[in-house]
Amino acid sequence: RNCAEELRNVKVLVPDAELPDLTEEEVYLHELDGMKVVLENGSLVGRITAFQFNLGSEVWVITTDDKKEVLFPATEEFVVDIDIEKETVTIAPPPGLLELYLSEK
Repeated sequence: RNCAEELRNVKVLVPDAELPDLTEEEVYLHELDGMKVVLENGSLVGRITAFQFNLGSEVWVITTDDKKEVLFPATEEFVVDIDIEKETVTIAPPPGLLELYLSEK
């Protein structure tokens, strides 16, 4: 445990060439960093700027152009498409999620 504590907040870097191959349905998080996030109708939500892991759930931090942050649950249910070539992620957020973060209140 003490040895592990010494590594807290340390980044571990692995060359891309040494990463395991993924299936067509998988991506590495570093590939998503900075990608545009759009709704199914094509409207821009923002860009992925960080990742959080809460109780085993993957959460993307999406930052809008006006610097608001949306904590988005990255589940198969809400992530419609990831296009690595176009650097775009299409989402279908649960009802009310975007309004919760983006309302003026």
